[in-house]
Amino acid sequence: MKRLVPLLAALVLLPQAAFAQTESPTPEIQQVPSAITSLLDDYGRAWQTHDVTLLGKTTSGKFARTDSRALANAGEVNFAEFKVRTLTQFSGNLAYSRIRSLYPHMDVRTYQIEQDTRIAYESKSYEEDGAFTFIRPPSGGGDYDGWRIASKNDLDVLGFFSPSNLWDSSPVSILNGQHFIILTHPVVTQEVRPWLAVAEKAFARASAFWPGSDVKTIVMEVPATQAELGAITHDTADLSNFVAFVSSGVSREHGYAPTGPRMFVNIGHLLHYPESAQISVLAHELIHALTRNESGPNTPTWVEEGLADDGGGTESLFSHVLRGAGAPTNFPPAEKFVTGGVSDIQAAYAEADVAMQVLLDKFGRPGVVKFYRALGAERVVPGTETYQVRKALQDSLHWTYDDWVAAWRQRLR
Repeated sequence: MKRLVPLLAALVLLPQAAFAQTESPTPEIQQVPSAITSLLDDYGRAWQTHDVTLLGKTTSGKFARTDSRALANAGEVNFAEFKVRTLTQFSGNLAYSRIRSLYPHMDVRTYQIEQDTRIAYESKSYEEDGAFTFIRPPSGGGDYDGWRIASKNDLDVLGFFSPSNLWDSSPVSILNGQHFIILTHPVVTQEVRPWLAVAEKAFARASAFWPGSDVKTIVMEVPATQAELGAITHDTADLSNFVAFVSSGVSREHGYAPTGPRMFVNIGHLLHYPESAQISVLAHELIHALTRNESGPNTPTWVEEGLADDGGGTESLFSHVLRGAGAPTNFPPAEKFVTGGVSDIQAAYAEADVAMQVLLDKFGRPGVVKFYRALGAERVVPGTETYQVRKALQDSLHWTYDDWVAAWRQRLR
């Protein structure tokens, strides 16, 4: 499942969920026809090799035409990996009556899918999920026993969206940096090109704070407009305050395994900030990307955001909201980062920043890293987030949660 880590005027991290840990794959609810498995293998191969003929063999109707145009738009994209497979450990055939009625006189299957892509020298594959509809004549026969992909948006009405990308709408151009592969459109390439140097400065700051990450190269998608950003993220909220966010996934078949991150940028909004603020904003998001593999489902939002604030240098954006405010009794809960007015959300970020700054001042960056890794390693275990924070703090730094809260409250006064 995809996780977004957005940066608003106050940066917002969506909370994670814990998933059952198993040593063997979760059993399938429904067996998928082997012909559909072969179909998806060829569909992914067609995208990876830019084979429009093979793509046409795997698709049908309007979807065949739109997907063919998308493949042409992605002509400059070097797909080192493009794989699509069904995921039926959590659902079976999702083709309910409305979907079946769209394809009269056809056999219809709608399955959850997982799409893994890796672009050029991107460090890790980026995972997205969605739902594809497959159809065939009742008699079957022929390639893939008659099955073809007919749609990837039949479940949009239920909020179950399939992957959307820059190449869906118009041609994509590529800009390469030392640590970034930027995907954008020709109409904004000249605007984006000089900004690549800013992104590299942000990477230098983030990697100095969190060295040794296995994430060395990050794909950054820069839509031409805010509306396009909304289409890619399937977000109907007002994106005018969004600056940048990191998106990443979790493989749940064997428990909890983070997948590769990508960054999305609202370039029109970001360029309104001075360069120093742009560097801080991007470095904040890059901390999320660099720590992704060591984060876990029991890592609270306030730990994630406080760490990114301190490492990225965005703490100054929020510190003013704490002036004159009373000290809360406990660290900010996850809902405070996504609800309320802008000043309320900024206060949550400021409180999180102070919490992690207390830890940095007392134990230094090595101590914070030790704590974060101990907490993230508890992937699927009994106990609440607070219990796991208490345990990781005691085990790694031999400090108590209550002492941390007291020191934090004292700093807030």
